[in-house]
Amino acid sequence: MERHGLADADAAQKIQHFATRLIRLARTTNKEHALSSAQYSAMALLAAHPGIAVVDLARREGVAHPTMSRLVAGLEKAGLVIRAKNAQDSRSSLLTLTDTGERTYQDVAARRVMLFRMLLSQLSPNAVQEILDIVDRDMIGIEQALRADPPQDM
Repeated sequence: MERHGLADADAAQKIQHFATRLIRLARTTNKEHALSSAQYSAMALLAAHPGIAVVDLARREGVAHPTMSRLVAGLEKAGLVIRAKNAQDSRSSLLTLTDTGERTYQDVAARRVMLFRMLLSQLSPNAVQEILDIVDRDMIGIEQALRADPPQDM
């Protein structure tokens, strides 16, 4: 099946390459803070859900608990996250961004939004709306499906 004159495989390859480059560009917006993409993503969830348990953060990020524990330990060491005992479950800890973590997250998020504004400004309003429709309609379902059943032919 062809869309817009490109075979689906060619389109997928071009979009994958674009996404890789876009991620690289987004990472350049936080070099002064030395955050990895995974750290930034976790901080975004912590900003939206202060006091979240490590296990819940791992689940939302689609990673194993030990992986998230190591990531959080790095954020703690950098003074960006504080871990507190969970009064309702002594086996788990609750995470919150420190004031420095909140400022760092807000700074990096603002820079990333600026990058995407620049990108979107190159597109027609209809193209921007199509992208937003896809994000609103499909991304959460795609993400959940891939986590539940990762493609085997990669």
